[in-house]
Amino acid sequence: MSTSYLGAAPFTISRPVSHKGARKSVTLAGDATLTYRWATYLKIDPGGAGRNITLPSPRAGGFFRITNAADADEGLVVADADGTVATVGQNKRCEFFVEDGSWTFDAIETIALS
Repeated sequence: MSTSYLGAAPFTISRPVSHKGARKSVTLAGDATLTYRWATYLKIDPGGAGRNITLPSPRAGGFFRITNAADADEGLVVADADGTVATVGQNKRCEFFVEDGSWTFDAIETIALS
């Protein structure tokens, strides 16, 4: 079994890692177009209606985790320039990431919001 990752020796992070501005809760009044300046982890209340969320142009390392915090059946249709990537329903969460130059996602998971 190899102890290396991508051919490099493992290393230790000797202090806590901070990701300032990594998480944000927002309530939308309309559709939203994300940029890489948005928080990586987004808790979104669609604000009374289903909304369209447009991802930025894909680039290596692109990542967003979107949680739908709707209080009713209000979906978030997440798309890129090529079309819909996934629809995130009420009380669902999904991670979107760039792979091979395109946006894709992991499984949509059901969550309990309080």
